[in-house]
Amino acid sequence: MRVWTTILGFVVFLGGIWGCSQRERLNPLDPNNPETGGRPTGLWVVSEKHEVTLSWDPLSLEGVLGYNVYRRQEGEEAFRIVDFASAESSSFQDPDLPYDQRVAYRISAVASEYESPLSDSVSITPGPNNYWMVDYYSGVIARLTYDGLHTFFQTQQTLLPVAVAADSTTGTAWIVDAIGYLVRISDDGQPLLWIDGLTDPAHVALDPLGGVVWVSDDSRTCIARYDTMGNLLGLTEGFGEISDISWVEQSGGCWVADVEGKDVVFVSSSGDREVEVEEVFEYPRAISYYPSGEWLWVADSLRLARVWNDGTTEEVVTLNQLVLSVSADQTTGDCWVIIATGDEDENAVLKISANGEVLTRVEGFYFAQSLVANGFNGGCLVADTGNGRIVRVSQDGDVLGSLGDFYGPWDVAIE
Repeated sequence: MRVWTTILGFVVFLGGIWGCSQRERLNPLDPNNPETGGRPTGLWVVSEKHEVTLSWDPLSLEGVLGYNVYRRQEGEEAFRIVDFASAESSSFQDPDLPYDQRVAYRISAVASEYESPLSDSVSITPGPNNYWMVDYYSGVIARLTYDGLHTFFQTQQTLLPVAVAADSTTGTAWIVDAIGYLVRISDDGQPLLWIDGLTDPAHVALDPLGGVVWVSDDSRTCIARYDTMGNLLGLTEGFGEISDISWVEQSGGCWVADVEGKDVVFVSSSGDREVEVEEVFEYPRAISYYPSGEWLWVADSLRLARVWNDGTTEEVVTLNQLVLSVSADQTTGDCWVIIATGDEDENAVLKISANGEVLTRVEGFYFAQSLVANGFNGGCLVADTGNGRIVRVSQDGDVLGSLGDFYGPWDVAIE
């Protein structure tokens, strides 16, 4: 009898709100609706440090009183109600959640004598930082959540974005566009500043403390320094072909890898070439500075080397495969790298300890262009360009998830 009462109440609820049977089939809470199955839709979730924001498509239907919000935290077996949102609401903020613990959500629509089936679930892992990504082929710029699986936004404010540097103090980012622009983007995807006059920019590094933006320009033969208002502070010229740059927090200067000149150069905050490491490297393709140890990781052809602040060098490990990209873990000094596996377009991602031990290896990447280490969790985020996805890798080399909404992600940066 109770089952029949529930069914009768549901039918009366639908009929009272929508009237005729033809319109019923189009209603979002009609179980026969082929798109919704009678459940609320459009759930979207992001996290900002300890707080998660959940949103959904609102229902403009007479008789709907609101929404029950269900949550299941990591380690819990079932969803439980944590909030009731009014009918006018389309979002819910969940504060004070622990870092690195996955949390899932579902919602239902509530009427006076009826609760709809639960929506599909969405889940997210909160953490202390976020990421930025640029997609060279589509022109898309995106700000990503800590777990790398959700976007705050995707925007197309530039044409050919090739590099990004994120500002953790403001939540903004600096984008280099290959056609000759340096652009600052707000945390909601709006352009705050356009700087033109560049020739062929390829790399960008940010000094948030000194308010300086470093850009490789002019067919990668010089370094330009700008303040955060867009004023040119100076140029450092004389490079053959700049392959990478890396900012040094302690001094405000910048290391520069010159692949054509086969050297690595430290440029001071005033633009002077203070340290030059020559006749040591064969093909310094990528660099990344580790501030606590005061050394620079250098990807030099088939090997990883270390350069100390005074220019002293040492070989750390030879990998016998071309090292394409490098990113230092800012907490431990370990290093994540992308290597070519036979065919240069097929890649693996390795984690190398500070003393040269290969800690983990992850296969399955294609034409991967960039990666960035996350010192908080010991893992990294990879721009798997050829597969059109962003991949999050744990400190142990487990793939924790991927986001495949992109055409060709080119560069990633941690905020």
